[in-house]
Amino acid sequence: MRYLNYCLLLLLPLVLACSRKDYDISEGLNPEMTLFEKEIRLPLGSIGPFTVNDMFDKLGDMPGLGEFLAQYISMGKDGGITVTDTGNIFSANVYEVEKELKDPGVASEWNAGEQTGYVAGIMGTLGFLGLTVVKQKFVITATNPLKESVPVTSHSTYKGDGFSGPIEGMDSFTLPRRSTEELVSQTLPDNVVSPISSLELSDLTFSLPANPTSLIHDKESKVFFSFDYNYTGNLAVGEKFHFMLASFSPGEVKLEIGKYKLKQCEITLELENTLPMKASIGKFAAYSLTEKGVKDENLLITPDISIAGGSPEHPATTKFTLCIEAKEGTIPDIGEIRFDLDLAAQPGLGAVALTSKEGLYIKNASAILSGGITIPLELE
Repeated sequence: MRYLNYCLLLLLPLVLACSRKDYDISEGLNPEMTLFEKEIRLPLGSIGPFTVNDMFDKLGDMPGLGEFLAQYISMGKDGGITVTDTGNIFSANVYEVEKELKDPGVASEWNAGEQTGYVAGIMGTLGFLGLTVVKQKFVITATNPLKESVPVTSHSTYKGDGFSGPIEGMDSFTLPRRSTEELVSQTLPDNVVSPISSLELSDLTFSLPANPTSLIHDKESKVFFSFDYNYTGNLAVGEKFHFMLASFSPGEVKLEIGKYKLKQCEITLELENTLPMKASIGKFAAYSLTEKGVKDENLLITPDISIAGGSPEHPATTKFTLCIEAKEGTIPDIGEIRFDLDLAAQPGLGAVALTSKEGLYIKNASAILSGGITIPLELE
């Protein structure tokens, strides 16, 4: 760029002279100056990194799907993307329970049968994309509205697609009087990389005292036995992850380069990817700056590119060159660039958790400008 500045300094006296009448040479002068008729290479430096954290910060601003996902997905303290879900497994009004007892005046057993809590329904939506969860954990709490403790027995399991396991500590336990207590806090094994679909309490049996409704502590607001769950897991890219976007736009670019009358521009990039997914990008299209939404059929952007997936420990590096070329004339101002984006899991990585530090980093970028750089001289 230094030699470009030198050339401009040499031109400065001539430009200043044109402002004096004694040296007026504007008649018949083409008010443009073209430099570097062949080509010029310019370093562009590095850009980024663009991380999962950057994308997450904008999630709530996306209408529709983004707002929906933001209700269930949050950034964990460890940098992981946490999926959270809460719900009820079982709830029973003490007054309704007492009606089912043969003799409410004596202590008796009450069997609530099989009760199921359906967990992480959001994963049904994300599962269509091949996203999954790792490091899953669930907590079960129970509420006893009575002034006396209540012994309970059950056969309890957690289930998912192709797997199941026992819920620890739920075979026999006691609900403390007039309180809500944590019964279970259980983390699933590391090899479980599919989301839990349900928590099931079968043969759920309560050992009730006589006249249970007379023992309700707060008859105005707390009259239910209940079991509730809180579920968390780290969002991960599964082996079947695949997501496509047609005519995707990362936003306005506003490349006001028409006045320089370039025939061709080549941009060479070295991209470092720590996301556990590969990307195929093609069918580039340029759109007018002055007429929004109007595709410029005169511009070609080639070729299609492929970006390998990696991880923070083992980043994948891909080098490629994009060419922007005018079929006729010169490159006008560009307002937007769109392309088809195809994302898929990087083969061989397995289920990899997404973290805030994963992303893309552009380094060693440079541009080759061909066909001359035309500098307009605004003569008065």
